[in-house]
Amino acid sequence: MSFSKKISKEEIQNLPLFSYNGLIVNVDNKHQFEDAFKKMNAESIIGIDSETKPTFVKGQYHHTALIQLATADCVYLIKPQKTGFPDLLVDLLENKNIMKVGIAIAQDLTDMRKFKPFKEQSMCDLNNICTKLGFENIGAKNLSAIFLGHRISKSQQTSNWENDPLTLPQMLYASTDAWICREIMLKLKAHNYPI
Repeated sequence: MSFSKKISKEEIQNLPLFSYNGLIVNVDNKHQFEDAFKKMNAESIIGIDSETKPTFVKGQYHHTALIQLATADCVYLIKPQKTGFPDLLVDLLENKNIMKVGIAIAQDLTDMRKFKPFKEQSMCDLNNICTKLGFENIGAKNLSAIFLGHRISKSQQTSNWENDPLTLPQMLYASTDAWICREIMLKLKAHNYPI
């Protein structure tokens, strides 16, 4: 099976709406961090994304409000304003043995470095990979439709990510964005695309 190199908005609109429906863990304290990172360090591929409170005023800046990390059976949601940016997270980002997969991840990483410096290793951006492979449509919505056959909602994108607690729609949206990155990479690898 090969995947279509392009998809139209109409085709996407006709696909079934989908969101992540597995386990979501809000990582709020040191004990949860240690448990979460012990599990993540056993993975070979992790989906990664982050969310920031939107700015509507020129020159305004908000720190990263949420970091999402997706494993085979769980998505971990980390709020740096609440938990800080632990060394365990730096270790994960710098671990060359674990592939971290995101979509348009460069700005996310730049913003994360404002908490603590790190040199990421084994970080893969699906937009870059798929562009090199000749796919004409990139971005979370397009790539999810092409590789997973589902439409994802972006309705929570501009919601307030500094909410505490997050709403259920926010948690589902955030988890979906990280989880699809991992799933798309698994599809690429299963179909022997050169990564």
